[in-house]
Amino acid sequence: MEQWTLKACRVNAGYTLRQVAKKVNKNFQTVSKYEKDSTYIPFELLKDL
Repeated sequence: MEQWTLKACRVNAGYTLRQVAKKVNKNFQTVSKYEKDSTYIPFELLKDL
């Protein structure tokens, strides 16, 4: 089973960290933390992506 990280999905889609943060209305540092530790990413954030 292939696994994708949040960062891999973002990079594959051609978005910067700041662009994703703006889209989900979060600080880019928060999104960066989600990329580094994906153990808990709020479902609402994933839905918005």
